[in-house]
Amino acid sequence: MFTEWKPEFSVGEPILDADHRHLIELLNRLSDHVGPSCSKATIIDNLVQLYSSANEHFAREETIMQAHGYSNEYIKHYADHQRLLNEVILMIYEHQYGSANDNGASTEWIHNWFHEHHTTHDARLQLSIQEAHGT
Repeated sequence: MFTEWKPEFSVGEPILDADHRHLIELLNRLSDHVGPSCSKATIIDNLVQLYSSANEHFAREETIMQAHGYSNEYIKHYADHQRLLNEVILMIYEHQYGSANDNGASTEWIHNWFHEHHTTHDARLQLSIQEAHGT
């Protein structure tokens, strides 16, 4: 299992929190379907679903960031979103056309990205949302 939803993952916007829960579900599914016994097609399908859902979530999150006047850190946050999307595209390509023998390296990279992103970018976003809501 990748991770479980925890209250500290909340950024204070219900739609973003629902997205984060869904992304964790996808990451758990990906984590459960990685290894030598799993087909390339299954891994690729899970990576494509992750890419699509993350891309949609990031667009929503970036719109909310701009609406809350989150300008100081916006570019860094956006760049970190792009870093994940680019890495997932590379993972899809490597599984499709390369000789990727994924023994958990993909999920480990994504796991590390998720926790780093949450404790830095999303933590700052949470503070910005709280200030905007006066809480």
